[in-house]
Amino acid sequence: MKIAFDTDVNIVALFESLNRVGGEKNMAYITVGTGIGVGVVINGFMVHGLIHPEGGHIKVPILPEDKDFPGVCQFHGNCVEGLCTNVSI
Repeated sequence: MKIAFDTDVNIVALFESLNRVGGEKNMAYITVGTGIGVGVVINGFMVHGLIHPEGGHIKVPILPEDKDFPGVCQFHGNCVEGLCTNVSI
């Protein structure tokens, strides 16, 4: 029996891609909670880089009126995760 470990968002992305109506095997699945999780499936296979795509840590421009909020990400401050997680809201 084979056992594999992966992230929670990758497993759900793979499940969704394998069980979609119409058989689409390419997708990105995004979760928002204490972090931003992104699972990417291409041709029915999960995309892995060093670990997995870190879509939540993409830097985004801040509106001038929001410049006083530095974000909550301990690594990047105002990345998507630092601005949009349940902790930042």
